[in-house]
Amino acid sequence: MSTQEKRPNRNVRKPRNKPKGPSDKDQPDMKKKNTKKKEVKEKDYTKDYKYQQIKKLVKKLPPITINGLSITNLCKQLEEGNKLKAIDQYVLTFIKNQPENSIYLSFIITPSDPEFPFDLDMLKLNLCIPGGYPYKKDAKPSIYVLNEEIPRGYAVNIEIGYRKIVEIALNNEQDEDIELVDGKGLLSQLKTLDKYLEMFLMQEKRKTIKFVKGKKPISQAPSPSPSPSPSPVPETRLSPPKTSPQPSSTPTQSRTIENPQRKQFINQLSSKLKNDVKLFNKSRNYERFKIQLPINTKYDLPEIWLNYGSIEILLTIPREYPQLPMNIEIFNKFSEKMNRLGDFRSYETNLVENFNQFAFKDTNIVSTLNYLSNNLSIFCLDREDFINYNKLCSSI
Repeated sequence: MSTQEKRPNRNVRKPRNKPKGPSDKDQPDMKKKNTKKKEVKEKDYTKDYKYQQIKKLVKKLPPITINGLSITNLCKQLEEGNKLKAIDQYVLTFIKNQPENSIYLSFIITPSDPEFPFDLDMLKLNLCIPGGYPYKKDAKPSIYVLNEEIPRGYAVNIEIGYRKIVEIALNNEQDEDIELVDGKGLLSQLKTLDKYLEMFLMQEKRKTIKFVKGKKPISQAPSPSPSPSPSPVPETRLSPPKTSPQPSSTPTQSRTIENPQRKQFINQLSSKLKNDVKLFNKSRNYERFKIQLPINTKYDLPEIWLNYGSIEILLTIPREYPQLPMNIEIFNKFSEKMNRLGDFRSYETNLVENFNQFAFKDTNIVSTLNYLSNNLSIFCLDREDFINYNKLCSSI
């Protein structure tokens, strides 16, 4: 063989080594690893901050009711003889299934100060723990005083005092007058309330009719605690109530058929509210007034409402009042302004529906508006929460 034949062909390229990749055998293993990474562990709700705070609270201060259900009935429903275990089971299940909903606990607190100067054996209150607490900035616990013997003006001072305690606890604030007791949680907040209860009651009685200008506050009986209507008024329309058919009469005759008490209430409404009330329209069946309703709370209401400081409502008073109930609606102009800045329809809807179906015990129109103003955030609750809240108040 010649030398030329033995020479290798340099023009022939050798195949390059391909980069090593995963073999077919390795593929199943990779899939298994990816599957493991996607697996999410179920949340351990026993480590939830809100759950732990409630557990600590009820252990030291047993509640009377939870979400309107008495603890005795709760034990029967869960077939659990131990009250603490029943509460713990209920709260854990509630937080797991309804994390965004509020929890309502009612308590009876005996003032711990042996030299407490007021004739008050026990403070009855309802504690609302929002669903977003403590993770959302606006989700702040609040209380509502249920004692009927405490005038509403003083009860509001206690509620505002508790709000201040919550602000100090959540924002790590320092206050010259209030020092937290044993931490910053729910139990600490109620212990601090007990410590400074005397101070809150010593404060000047808060005016119950804030929109009266240039007049001294009216001395009147405290507004009763809200109670559920035994037979809610089915009429939720915003149109004027209809009267039963009557024989034709002249306008003069229809004007003479007017309840003297109703006339007295309307005269008082005009004299007390002055520039904050105006006659909007009138017919033989009703009178409708436009009212500037002040906002007396800074919590659980739309920011735009707080910026305005009041909301405009139309109050319809039927000719047969108080035999027929009043109803309200939000004044359209204000509603349009709000819609340009944000969607607050749910607040409007809840307020109108809850007011129009609520059985007010006091038929005095000024007292009714005063009660609405002081409890505006409660009337803006969702319908179901509003009903449950009133059941809770009436059960204590």
